[in-house]
Amino acid sequence: MGKTKCEVLHADVEKQEFYEQRFNCVVCLEPKLEMVYGNCQHKLCTDCLYVNKILRSNMHKCPICGRINSFPLILPDIPDDNIENQKCLGITQCCHRDRGCTVTLWKWELDDHLKTCQGQSEDIVCAKRKKKSPVKLRVRRKLLSDPVRRSPRLLKK
Repeated sequence: MGKTKCEVLHADVEKQEFYEQRFNCVVCLEPKLEMVYGNCQHKLCTDCLYVNKILRSNMHKCPICGRINSFPLILPDIPDDNIENQKCLGITQCCHRDRGCTVTLWKWELDDHLKTCQGQSEDIVCAKRKKKSPVKLRVRRKLLSDPVRRSPRLLKK
């Protein structure tokens, strides 16, 4: 027998939480494409580690394990395949980056972000805004097909 709709939804939420806990920067708690690994194997985003490509004075010790001089003093080049790995995990940038929005977020957060994005003007609609994640669409369709389990929150979207 297959999983119930609630079990599927719960599994999807657990999966999102797992990704967020495992791949967000542990300092700012945000998903980032450019992450730097220390020699202690912890990773932090370049925004938290560096200012003008120089290691921040409070980052000479790893904030997780306390190891001294774990991160390079000068911002290293981030390999393209590391950035691609982050994208494959579901990290993306706002589609209004060309208009000044510098937000990096999980794909499943994009719809909510676009509702308040400062880089969006009223006459331009982002193509990504019209798309919902396949997981959200499947879960929503399954929940809406069962009148007993319909959620008012899902009906609004």
